[in-house]
Amino acid sequence: MITEHLEKDGYYEYQVRGHYTGKPDEFMYRRLQYYYLDDTHDTILIVQSDVTNAVLQQKKENAYVADILDSVSTGIVSFRMPDPDHLEGLFVNYQMFRILGMEKPDGPDARKTLMSDPLIGAYVKDAFLAVHPDDLARVRKAFHDGYDKEYFSAGNYRILKQDGSSVWINQDAILREIRPDGHIFYASYRVAEHEVALQAQLEKQLEEEKSLREEADVANCAKSDFLSRMSHDMRTPLNGIIGMTYLTQEMELPQQAKENLQKIDVSSKFLLSLINNVLDMSKAESGEIELHPEPYPIDEFNRYLDAVIRPLCQEKEQKFILNEKFAISDEVPLADKLCCNQIMFNLLSNAVKYTPEGGTITYTIRGRLLESGKMQIEHEIADTGIGMSEKFQKVLFDPFTQENRKDTSERRGTGLGLAIVKKLVEQMGGSILVHSVPGRGTTFLVTLQFDTVPTSSLAANSEKSSQTGGQRMLLAGRHVLLCEDHPLNQEIAETLLAEKQIIVSTAADGKMGVEMFCESSPGFYDAVLMDIRMPVMNGYEATRAIRALKRADAATVPIIAMTADALTDDIQKCLDAGMNDHLSKPIDPDYMYSVLEHVMRR
Repeated sequence: MITEHLEKDGYYEYQVRGHYTGKPDEFMYRRLQYYYLDDTHDTILIVQSDVTNAVLQQKKENAYVADILDSVSTGIVSFRMPDPDHLEGLFVNYQMFRILGMEKPDGPDARKTLMSDPLIGAYVKDAFLAVHPDDLARVRKAFHDGYDKEYFSAGNYRILKQDGSSVWINQDAILREIRPDGHIFYASYRVAEHEVALQAQLEKQLEEEKSLREEADVANCAKSDFLSRMSHDMRTPLNGIIGMTYLTQEMELPQQAKENLQKIDVSSKFLLSLINNVLDMSKAESGEIELHPEPYPIDEFNRYLDAVIRPLCQEKEQKFILNEKFAISDEVPLADKLCCNQIMFNLLSNAVKYTPEGGTITYTIRGRLLESGKMQIEHEIADTGIGMSEKFQKVLFDPFTQENRKDTSERRGTGLGLAIVKKLVEQMGGSILVHSVPGRGTTFLVTLQFDTVPTSSLAANSEKSSQTGGQRMLLAGRHVLLCEDHPLNQEIAETLLAEKQIIVSTAADGKMGVEMFCESSPGFYDAVLMDIRMPVMNGYEATRAIRALKRADAATVPIIAMTADALTDDIQKCLDAGMNDHLSKPIDPDYMYSVLEHVMRR
């Protein structure tokens, strides 16, 4: 055997232990080293050296290291892996024995006693035997994949204790040495019972939250569907009331009849505003409000005030003062016009509503450029109205809150206007403050910031617009296909279109509308007004059917939704179905004419 090693490696050595003469309790250690004396390999040189002190010192150090390892609270094990799929134990600290449910016995040979336990003996020969069967495949794979790595973790898994029960541990392993007989790893074992229990609790909680989210999503869908249907069902009769009132007001009538119709018109539009407030609040609460910034010059906003707010003040003989402190002339804010108008309309109309006749409403607008490049605009609205108590101001922006409960007039509203204002302001990243004294009036301060565009960029667009759109497009003689199943709504739409001398063809459902379009010559219809909720075939299906026809005008004919479905999702569904625009009922005649002109001009 010695010559075999000499031929292979060029040397051979081994260590022997023996007793000192006359001292049977003490040992001596000798190292024997064998070499060939020369290249002839005829003579072997044997070198013998005393290594007793070195061996004893090494044993002392090993005992010291073992003592340190035994004192830590983490299980420590050294493993040998002869290959990626086999695992043998070499060293186990006392904490690892405790994790396995074994108590350290008394006496100097405690480790030897523990290592002689049949369970430990089996685990030493095949450490995978200690792994719970349900976790074995996963742990084997972790060791197999980590065989050639400097570090790997087997994560949390269960090991079998002496009494047959199991305990969750977390294991990490570090490659210590690569030897001819395998890879040597040092592994740490940390009890993870509490951690696993918390993880299970967290997973259960996440599963419950997921279930709650799914239930909330279902509830939101149900709410959206309910609101959509309620919006449709409420707007449909309002379309008849407002539409017929509008048409009747165009007739020659006695003064008393005109006054009655005017009151009907005011009341019906007030009811429409309540419906809109409820829908707006629903959208705001569910985060469905989307901002669409576009250039909004201050002079355009002023025209909005002149058209909407000043007439309200004039009706109550109130004084409306506009203080414009807007010294910026070369930049225009990019704002969502609809949201800005809605915020200011709610605040200003409230000021008008709660200010007595002959009172004063002062609207101050301040604008300045910030170092960030954004434009900050402050809107201060002050009135000399009835004011609010300090207690009510604390809940002012909560939905459905009102102070003057004894007031049974329309002035009470829904209590949603200011809640919507607060939501819109926050959506735009702004702030709103209020100061009010009962009997002396109220002041609101709204601060918003906007990106800007140069004023010069609008001049070119304005010039182009004046060249192409200065004249209103003539609608007379145009052919419109009206798809509407409700007889009263048919009558209103036909009459409004006839006022502009538009030639109308009416279909009572979507299927009839598709058939009438198919039977017409290409290009005959200039536009299609499409109701959504119709029998036989609804508006979405009818639109898709028209768009799918194999004729040139099917893809280009303007199709406009004209429906009482007015939620954001409803509008998006119309666009997704292939429609070009959306008109919500009750129909605003001027807006309908404007939309028809716009889509026909394309």
